[in-house]
Amino acid sequence: MLDQQDNGFEPENYKLGFVHVEEVENDVYVGGIFICDGLLRPLEFRVTSTIRPNNIQHLLYGSELLPFICQELVLVNCIAKLKEHPEVVLCSNEEFLGARNKVDISLMSIYRQGELVTSGEAGSGKTKSIESHKFTTIVARTAPGYESDIDKAAVLEQIFSARDLSEPFERVKNAIKEYHSRKGAN
Repeated sequence: MLDQQDNGFEPENYKLGFVHVEEVENDVYVGGIFICDGLLRPLEFRVTSTIRPNNIQHLLYGSELLPFICQELVLVNCIAKLKEHPEVVLCSNEEFLGARNKVDISLMSIYRQGELVTSGEAGSGKTKSIESHKFTTIVARTAPGYESDIDKAAVLEQIFSARDLSEPFERVKNAIKEYHSRKGAN
């Protein structure tokens, strides 16, 4: 059980974010950010409107379209609208890391050990394996130039000892799909 520990860490007072973008239909995206406490209990959820890149945007952005969607349209916009400000935001993919210079919050991508697919220069950030006796080891990676963000991994280790840090991404993904299906029904 994750209780207040000798080091003064109070999980119910720690705020953690999880950001994800989902392709809900062919070439249609919705992003969301889930803010929770250190016990992974919900505090706030923000979702973007539907993002439908047109042919001109595909041509002009090229391979930078998905990073633009993740960074500008999802992460930066969602963080700007938050009422609860997290100490760290965990990202479902490394495309988000390019926005670290635009947000004043520590940012790390996390993935289960052995699952990383590196794109662009995101792979040059600092990495740290976070182990748990209960869950598959995860790896956290920072954005290049923000290697000190990895210092937040010490708190993540405490949370990960009792809670699966990859599980909230499933919640975000399912909430995004539910939002999109309800929006389509209206």
